[in-house]
Amino acid sequence: MNRRAFVVFVLLQWSAAALIAAAVGVRWVSPDPSDDLLVGLPAGVLLFLALNRQPLTMVAAMRTLTAPQACARATFFTVNTLAEEVVWRGWLLESLTRVTSVPAAAAMSAIGFAFIHLGLQGVRGVLTHLLTGTVFACAYLATHSVLAPFAAHLVYNLLFLGRSDSRPVQVAPS
Repeated sequence: MNRRAFVVFVLLQWSAAALIAAAVGVRWVSPDPSDDLLVGLPAGVLLFLALNRQPLTMVAAMRTLTAPQACARATFFTVNTLAEEVVWRGWLLESLTRVTSVPAAAAMSAIGFAFIHLGLQGVRGVLTHLLTGTVFACAYLATHSVLAPFAAHLVYNLLFLGRSDSRPVQVAPS
């Protein structure tokens, strides 16, 4: 995927998330937000530990970034993660549960989420995101709140960035 296509894709995803949140209303938190965090945070950590065998080197990785670079990465990952959770769990999964069984809705949401990662991460990324999407769907279904899968997803992404072998996604120049 070239740089222009990647930027357009991300902007479209963020725009879709904003429109969905505004138009259909997304349940951001459950009556007790601590419940959402008690589901989401451990889920993200356990998911990372289950899927990754590389040691964490967060401190060393962060030392190579300037403060503006670190802020830009943190902002990008936070906004992108929130956008994905609004689209895939807050809207699609919630909508599908109204017309099909909960397991089928969770599976469809996870499959869609996995396949949007095909262009940047290939088949291995699809398989990984099929599992992560299923865990994020379960976090949503346990709380009916976007905060739980958002917390799990963000923790997973941030821990992934701290792996000793993690590299920024390479996007072909346009």
